Amino acid sequence: MRLIKNSVKRLYQKPGIDGMYEMIRDCAAVCYQTDTEKMKLSPRDFVFDVLLKNGHTRPLEFGTVYLKLPANYKDMFFGNDFSENFRKYSKFHYYFDYENIENNCYYVTTNFRCIIQGDNNSDAYAHADEYKYGNYLDIMEKYWCEPTIHHNPRICYDIIASRGVTDDLRTHITLSSTCESSRFCNYSKNKFGGEITFIQPYWITDKVVEQYLNGNLSDCVDKVVLDGMQQCEDIYMRLANIATHENLIKKLQPQQLKRVFALGIKAELVLCGFRDAWDNFFWRRSDDHADPEAKIISNMIKDDIIKDDIIKADLVK
Repeated sequence: MRLIKNSVKRLYQKPGIDGMYEMIRDCAAVCYQTDTEKMKLSPRDFVFDVLLKNGHTRPLEFGTVYLKLPANYKDMFFGNDFSENFRKYSKFHYYFDYENIENNCYYVTTNFRCIIQGDNNSDAYAHADEYKYGNYLDIMEKYWCEPTIHHNPRICYDIIASRGVTDDLRTHITLSSTCESSRFCNYSKNKFGGEITFIQPYWITDKVVEQYLNGNLSDCVDKVVLDGMQQCEDIYMRLANIATHENLIKKLQPQQLKRVFALGIKAELVLCGFRDAWDNFFWRRSDDHADPEAKIISNMIKDDIIKDDIIKADLVK
């Protein structure tokens, strides 16, 4: 059993369309805890040949698209329908485009999931046509630009927290989210060191953990909590190494093994969204009535954003 503490890290999308594809790939890798350095496909090929082919479109939301459209773009493409469809689709999925007319141009911020689905009303419709029809790829490629002062930027964070807290944080529907999947990750493998990682409970000190790991912690509430984590790992590893009753060769799959997990296991979560979505996040999660661990996470992100001058202090009070 391994114990770690909560942490957050801001993720930055690299320039260009290739940078967008790389961002999508990296966020998708979080689900499977995949080492991107070992991937043989290019980021773009991974997006089209793996994610889209399998209908795994959620990670596409982490590819931020900045466009500079001419003022007459509605007439150039689909007449008034383009503007209506673009805005309607973005809002339907809770990702709002931002427009600012400057120098006779529209500055739009959206994400690649909106671009790839285009006029289609759902993932199902778009996937049925293999994403070949109704998308806005040609528009994106022609009018792509790097973010300007006129664009509403999106902010992305990688979060390490307990499974129970990551589940809570994913309820913020105005933030795109993707999370480490215990359905696909087999923690008995060498890839994970053959052990399960837990988040150190916020009230248990490093000294208590050291005493526990050295076998010197007397009976107390903290010991019972840590014993529970150790027992969770023991049961998981035991199940991972025995055959099922139905088949003496086939072992249980991760989606079966995860049934014995406790909510204290470590999970990696990525959240991305506009400034107003993060403001709402802070309002909910930095409140004194919020889950203490969620409050720790929220305050870490809030302090980091203020330090980087992404959001002014008066907006996050």
